[in-house]
Amino acid sequence: VIHVQHEFGLFPEDEATLNFIRGCSEIAKTFVTLHTVFRNVESRCMFFLGLQELGLNLIVHSPLASAYVPGGAIVVAHGTQECPTPRPALTYGNQFVSTGLFGINKNAVGTVRAFLRATRDWSGCKLVLAGRFTPEARKELDGVLRDWGTDAIDVRDAFQSFAELEELYHQSDYVILNSRGTSTTASTSGQAHLAMAHRLPAIYSDSPLYDDIGRWSMGVRFRSLDELEVIIRAAVRNEMTLTGTFCAPTWKEVATVTAGLYKS
Repeated sequence: VIHVQHEFGLFPEDEATLNFIRGCSEIAKTFVTLHTVFRNVESRCMFFLGLQELGLNLIVHSPLASAYVPGGAIVVAHGTQECPTPRPALTYGNQFVSTGLFGINKNAVGTVRAFLRATRDWSGCKLVLAGRFTPEARKELDGVLRDWGTDAIDVRDAFQSFAELEELYHQSDYVILNSRGTSTTASTSGQAHLAMAHRLPAIYSDSPLYDDIGRWSMGVRFRSLDELEVIIRAAVRNEMTLTGTFCAPTWKEVATVTAGLYKS
């Protein structure tokens, strides 16, 4: 078996990629997992059709992603890692965290503004932004922080190791996930799955990136920055109602499903 993991952010949807996958299919049973699926993008639809013409086994991580693939695909959950150190019980304190690669699409500025407005009358509240910022996103954020003149925002603009993330998640009470939504992309969020693995309640936007949280985790969804402000204010007052339960499939469980596909 050859299993190709494909992400459009790393590999193009060109003839060279198809030729490589075609070569794989000529020597072994070949699976292709598409981590991101785009709807109504002509070049990428042609790429999907090219894969299907090879008679490959296409795997995606959600029913929405399968719907975006012409002819559909096999759905196998992304899954979450099994953390060596379980997070302590929920404490409902006042530390919020957001991690990952911060580009403009992560809307860190919107998150910061909503957080500062929501907590302006409360002391001891902190928002930690941990991960590399693109130059454009960091410039935008620095302007907001200068305007507010606050020390409630802890910016850690650097790569975070797993150990550092684990410690940060253990210290925090909520994760805020605020990528901007899109109706033409179906993908999954590594940050969301890491939070689920650590059993960290999520406050998350209506982006399809976070659909797995609604199925397998605990949290509350917002549709606008005004709603995010209201939710954060309720959280620091211990008045927020969380829904859901932590039940995401583990990578071990996903591996078992995938192995079954190999044998079929």
